[in-house]
Amino acid sequence: MFEAPQDLILPSLVLPIVTLITIILLINFRLLRRNYEGKNIPPGSFGLPFIGETLSFVKAQKADRGSQWIEKRVSRYGPIFKTKLMGSPTVIVAGQAGHKYVFTADGNHLSSKQPPSIVKISGKNNIFELTGSRYQVSINPIFRAIFYVIDRLTMFYDICKI
Repeated sequence: MFEAPQDLILPSLVLPIVTLITIILLINFRLLRRNYEGKNIPPGSFGLPFIGETLSFVKAQKADRGSQWIEKRVSRYGPIFKTKLMGSPTVIVAGQAGHKYVFTADGNHLSSKQPPSIVKISGKNNIFELTGSRYQVSINPIFRAIFYVIDRLTMFYDICKI
């Protein structure tokens, strides 16, 4: 019988493995694109699969050039653009009108959500995930405690001045 030489077995396995990986990546890419079809999302790039533009963002932050990183994308895509940071799709709003909308919108139109990785660490009911009345109920005791301490410190300062 015919036996394949040992040095031909490894190269003959490389092509099917590379083909299989390519097919899996293409299917994954196609399914991810289908999730966003027909939705009104801003222009931009999600970068590499899974990690997005996280590496370039972290590199820019370490070099204290985060604003230049954003300015580069604003010049390319406009003041509102999409990207993928820390494994999550993200929309960046850079501009006075956008900031005004973000800071004046109520919880019904716009709410901030933490990336899923942060929610897993801090829990789904952390203060940053709450909106509307649930946020008010949980933040009021914190503000009362802060104002109480400030009031006592002011009284102590006034007593020390006498």
